[in-house]
Amino acid sequence: MLACIRAHAGQVRKDLGVPYAVHPIAVAKLVAQLGIAEPAVLVAALLHDVVEDTTVTLADVALEHGADVAACVRELTHAPGADKAAYLAGFAGASVEALVIKIADRYDNVLDYVRVNRGDKAARYSASASGLYDAVDTRLSEIGHRFGARAAAGAQSWVRELRAIARGEDA
Repeated sequence: MLACIRAHAGQVRKDLGVPYAVHPIAVAKLVAQLGIAEPAVLVAALLHDVVEDTTVTLADVALEHGADVAACVRELTHAPGADKAAYLAGFAGASVEALVIKIADRYDNVLDYVRVNRGDKAARYSASASGLYDAVDTRLSEIGHRFGARAAAGAQSWVRELRAIARGEDA
């Protein structure tokens, strides 16, 4: 957790006014709530935004946390200028670890908008990730096989809730 806090030091979530590290910590907590306790997966969840949003490189992540964590963080990193919809749809072929972290990431981001009464932004942001939701739906059995039924059910529940928010229904 310290690596996450250090990497995001001084960054603030603009809509919430809280330290940025609160978000990746929340994502790791969501992943853990699915019953996933593997250290590499939880560390990747904590570091999912470091390459995209800080000066930390994938080489830094690999050196400090290992190749498995770095590979997952690489999958979670949106390349500058790359099409966001294609990036999200690409999780259909990503590792199941990255897929679960990404749906937790999207879920936390959308719920943050809901918490600050930005339902309009929550709906738009949620609607923009249909490719990610399709990937989760398609790979539920794989999520269940890798992490257990609790993880698959949780991911499926998040997708249902996110799709409802995208339709403008209450969270």
